[in-house]
Amino acid sequence: MQDKEQSDRPRAVRHAEKRRTSTCAFADRIAQLSVDHYHKVVPESFRNEQKQTCVATIVAHHCLTKELRVIAMGVGTKFLSNSLLAEETASPSQYGDRVRDCHAEVLARRALRRYLSIQILNDIKSKKPDTQRDPFRMILENSQSTGDADNDTTKRPLYKLNPQITLHSYSSSAPCGNAVLKRFVTCRKEVYRDDLGPDEWPTPYHEDIPGHALSQGEFSLLLKEDKGHRITTEEKISLQKRKMTLLSPKQQSWPSNCQTNWCPAGTTTVFSGKGSLHTCSDKMLRWNILGWQGSLLSSFLEESIVPETLTVGRKLSAITCRRALCCRAVGSNVLKRSKCNRAKQTRKDNLFESSDSSFCVQVGTIIEDILPKHPVIMGTSVHLDEEGVVETDPDNPGQDVRFHSSLSFAWWLGTDESSPTIITIDNGSLECIDGATGWALDPSIVDNGQQGNRNCCQKGRNTFVSSVSTTALMNFFLSIHQNTTPSKEDDDLERTLGKLREMKLRYGGVYERRKAAYFAEHEVLRTWNRRHILQNSLY
Repeated sequence: MQDKEQSDRPRAVRHAEKRRTSTCAFADRIAQLSVDHYHKVVPESFRNEQKQTCVATIVAHHCLTKELRVIAMGVGTKFLSNSLLAEETASPSQYGDRVRDCHAEVLARRALRRYLSIQILNDIKSKKPDTQRDPFRMILENSQSTGDADNDTTKRPLYKLNPQITLHSYSSSAPCGNAVLKRFVTCRKEVYRDDLGPDEWPTPYHEDIPGHALSQGEFSLLLKEDKGHRITTEEKISLQKRKMTLLSPKQQSWPSNCQTNWCPAGTTTVFSGKGSLHTCSDKMLRWNILGWQGSLLSSFLEESIVPETLTVGRKLSAITCRRALCCRAVGSNVLKRSKCNRAKQTRKDNLFESSDSSFCVQVGTIIEDILPKHPVIMGTSVHLDEEGVVETDPDNPGQDVRFHSSLSFAWWLGTDESSPTIITIDNGSLECIDGATGWALDPSIVDNGQQGNRNCCQKGRNTFVSSVSTTALMNFFLSIHQNTTPSKEDDDLERTLGKLREMKLRYGGVYERRKAAYFAEHEVLRTWNRRHILQNSLY
């Protein structure tokens, strides 16, 4: 009877996106360009069917011409299930073939890495584009040739971002995870800055957030929840061991580590066993510390690449986003605890060895010396979905917007004909990926508006390895490397998690040392779900 009464309760109707105040004219320019680009390159059949989705872009701004250009875009809301992730991680030959996480921010970053890889390879092969006609065809410049840190007899080019170019990111909704956890802050409405011109943005101001509510989850890492996963006995034992290793007895009883009722919708804690992939808030925090280019590309870059600003549409709380995406890495209470963690480390703990015993990374870096980039967080009044309305569900607050489609899209600037799945559109390359399986789809499926096969666990006739998958990006890096310093070691590289990690240690030494320092010492990031550690504990 009660269920019937609940089902008969009237549902209110509201607009999918509330009216908002933007931070400045530049934020609205970024957002409008991104929304227009989404409408221009993503098939109309998808846009008409899926009114509510998430879009993320990387936008380049030229300080002389004042021009803005989208250079990378991601569209999507899905990710692989725990069972598929475990299968891929344990694979002896296919690790990295699937795109594990098809959330928009993750795909935009993968598309950016593809775009940068193409630029570097073209420059090495002397296929330099006409930057006078289009300055965004090459946003990197060859700063010098440098000796390889591991072998001074070899030389390779080193790149940096053109000083006339700045990068800016956009998300149609606040990143999932800590960025939408508003219980620890007093939210303030955005105030429009009419003193800023159309090519100006505020200076970054990020107040210290001490982290006095660590036990309640204020700074906690979160995972994307797989509601269909049933945790096994082996997983329970592994999680308990990991919990006892990383946390003190007092910390193990904290609500942030033993309860999940405080987590934002669709997320869970790192010790719940209900997820494997970190939320976009966690990933963007890591990228803002180490760089958006990743480990392998860092070996060709003079400095890390991090966007100057982030413009957010729905669900924005600027103070919450600042905490989630950068400030929780340097909160005074966190750094104090991190120093204690460092004091407990032994020399053995500070060595991360690859299968090649001659190579190791020592965590001699002090994490206080690796400060995160603090992007300017901006709001926008531009809506992705101008006309959409949704029915509110009184029984499930916060779950009004539904993301039904598993189709996801990645787009990057420049023609890329390396895969049959790529469609050339608007001077760039578009690929459709089934977020439920991680495979790229035949363009004909997209043209016909069809969904991918959600039950497909193996590559089929119409599914392919994506051009932005770990495998494809790794192979692209090897192509660049072979054109500068050929190595027989990488000719027949096995596609396993261990081999990928070994390769990152070999080529991305500085990046990996910094990452290892954070994972070993940092009070928050040391609980990160590292795949090679989880694999060793389960298999």
